[in-house]
Amino acid sequence: MFQRDLVSRAIELTLFSSRLEGEQPSSLLVAAQVEEGKSMRVSHYASMDSVAYLADATAYGIVKEYLEELQKGRIAHLIIPELIRLLAREDSGALIAFLGELMEEGIKEIQTYATSFRLPTPVKAAVIACIAKGNLSSRMRHWNETGFLSRFFVVSYSYSQETAERVMDSIIGRETQPTTSPRPSGEAESPPTREHRQRAVTDGQGACAGSLRPTPRLPHAKALTAPRDGCGSAGWA
Repeated sequence: MFQRDLVSRAIELTLFSSRLEGEQPSSLLVAAQVEEGKSMRVSHYASMDSVAYLADATAYGIVKEYLEELQKGRIAHLIIPELIRLLAREDSGALIAFLGELMEEGIKEIQTYATSFRLPTPVKAAVIACIAKGNLSSRMRHWNETGFLSRFFVVSYSYSQETAERVMDSIIGRETQPTTSPRPSGEAESPPTREHRQRAVTDGQGACAGSLRPTPRLPHAKALTAPRDGCGSAGWA
């Protein structure tokens, strides 16, 4: 059809990499200009059983909510539709270091005020994230120096104004259709079995609180943030 199909194919191949026996799942960084459909594109895979879809997150929140599922191999990819939202946090450096370690050598032990654990084998997960080209270019040198960028396959694309309008019309049209997990060629598709919920891990006033409520439709995301008072610590808040 047009360029959108190549980017979607890259996302699907990245997701399928978790099914390769004996291989570490691949990570993908999608870069494009603002308002070119990056977040809406990855949102179509939010309900896959092996995916955690994060609109916002901290290292503390990821460990608190997903450590057990990561240990058991139930989650292979973290999808972050707007990486800049996580980078806007004061502790973004700690989060980037955490994600880099999670993608490469894995997380085996953490000892902080907020959380403490030691695992027999490291826990690993891949990341699919979206970022605007301007936000990437300003961080590219530092991420190259620290090795964070080397964890990803980077896909960059751009559209003419006419094509951008066609892409958005197409994505909006797909959003109204039932969302199913991508399958390899020849394998029958089946509806996603994992219930998609929106989870808040703080009450916004520093106290530890949580709530679960079904979301009426996709795309929605999980907000995973550490409490600021009493339940967090430097580098995890």
